[in-house]
Amino acid sequence: MAKTGGALRSKTGGIGRDGGGDYKGDVRNVSSLREIKDTQLRREIQQGISKFESRLGVRQQKVKLADLSGAFGVHVTAGGKSEGVYLSRGAFLNSEPNDIIKVKRKAYDTNFLNKTNKPVQHTIVHELAHATWNNHLTGTKQEAAGREISRLYRAFLKQNPRRWGSYGKSNVNEFFAEGITLGVLGKGDKYSRELIRITKRYNL
Repeated sequence: MAKTGGALRSKTGGIGRDGGGDYKGDVRNVSSLREIKDTQLRREIQQGISKFESRLGVRQQKVKLADLSGAFGVHVTAGGKSEGVYLSRGAFLNSEPNDIIKVKRKAYDTNFLNKTNKPVQHTIVHELAHATWNNHLTGTKQEAAGREISRLYRAFLKQNPRRWGSYGKSNVNEFFAEGITLGVLGKGDKYSRELIRITKRYNL
């Protein structure tokens, strides 16, 4: 990650038209999630964080709001380590849960994203998954887990399950993030269950 004009440069991306998981924009004007005006929306995001942490045994300390370009959320990898998760101020600051639900349901209906039971929490869980593992992370555990995740992804592409949205099929990073999201927020399948097992096996 490089700093450009006071902004963070992201290497792994989130939900949105971000080049299939390669966000090319900057992360600007970072601030607290407490700025989200709708208390129900803020509570839903916190519930998504808690659900992710309790299900996978993973804690992600840095989750913030920021100005993003063309993405609901991004995860930044810096120097082979997770730098943080950022949710779009434009998408979340003045929104209500129903605003987010409409966007996610459209993504579900067009088979872009894996359908979950908690569309408001989809972005935060997806980005927390990127922070837990992506192929830009260089730790020993992450690299060992990556070999198993990559093998699973190749098997997944051969089967090409209809239930999965196109985003999770676009590359191994989005496969992991959408699979974890499906397992945490929806009715999991053999791929999401195996991804969760790998996460726990390697204590990511």
